[in-house]
Amino acid sequence: MQTARLLKLPSLLLVLLVPAAAYAAPETSETIRKLEFRSPHSAAVSAPASAATLWGADQFDIVWRLLEQAPGQLIGSADNKFYYQAAGRTNAVLPSGEKVPASKSPSPKTDAPTGLKVTENGVVKEENGKITWTYKPDGNRRVLPDTLQTDAGNHIYFQDDASNWYSLTETGRQRYVLEWERIRDKVQCTAVPSGDAVCASPAFGLIGIREKTKAPRLYIDGKEQFFSQRPEVIDGATYVPLRAIAESLGADIGWDPDSAEVTIRKGKTVRIAIGSAEASIGGKRTELSHPPLLLDGTTFVPLRFIGEALGEKVIWEEATRTIQIASP
Repeated sequence: MQTARLLKLPSLLLVLLVPAAAYAAPETSETIRKLEFRSPHSAAVSAPASAATLWGADQFDIVWRLLEQAPGQLIGSADNKFYYQAAGRTNAVLPSGEKVPASKSPSPKTDAPTGLKVTENGVVKEENGKITWTYKPDGNRRVLPDTLQTDAGNHIYFQDDASNWYSLTETGRQRYVLEWERIRDKVQCTAVPSGDAVCASPAFGLIGIREKTKAPRLYIDGKEQFFSQRPEVIDGATYVPLRAIAESLGADIGWDPDSAEVTIRKGKTVRIAIGSAEASIGGKRTELSHPPLLLDGTTFVPLRFIGEALGEKVIWEEATRTIQIASP
């Protein structure tokens, strides 16, 4: 593996380069990011810093860090929060790195891998009794079966016996690998349904891993929301995933596959159909500037329509590419 000349920055050290092909499947970029962590809790200030290499850094990045001392059990919840123990308390953090109040009984993820097995050859995908693909970590590393997990987008995650953290597509193609160097402490990693991931260790606290994207950020009543399907800007209009947004706003939603019509109920009934430039709001017909779309099996609707149809105030901040939805 090639080495890189490191650019010194406080606490976090980063370098981009193109290395020899290690861990990288042929379909993925070999761009890497070198990181170095120095813990303020270390007993020996002169001790070597912990380090890591992020393979696939053209698409993914370490976006935040919390300097928690010796974080305990790390759990990803169904509502896209990460729970961990620190200083005798249960704490919660969003994929953005923002600390939030911890629920007394967080809902665990229910995204159990289907058709995936861990064997001596690595991770194996089986369909109809036949192996469709196999992914084997480099260096004869052994995959830890109890770390195998998926997100709402069917991406696959796991750790090996050196605590390295992997993410694959549902077809077994490598998305990224976070490879640890000079870290003696145990590293825990987990992902949530949105696809965001967190790794925790006494060596560096907690770090957040996110996919690089130009998709707008979405806030509802001041809290950033994370869904497996991100907002999209299409033909000049901002589209949002209908079911995720509607349920976050407390609405009930139904789907008629015969007519491709969606029904949303929150005080009044809203009816829209895929591809139609008309909608019904409380029984009154209204024209849409942009029709609803079906993207990868998910219904997307123009943001302003769904927000205002449900009685919400919608604000688009062009400078920060941020969507604000505020309840009355």
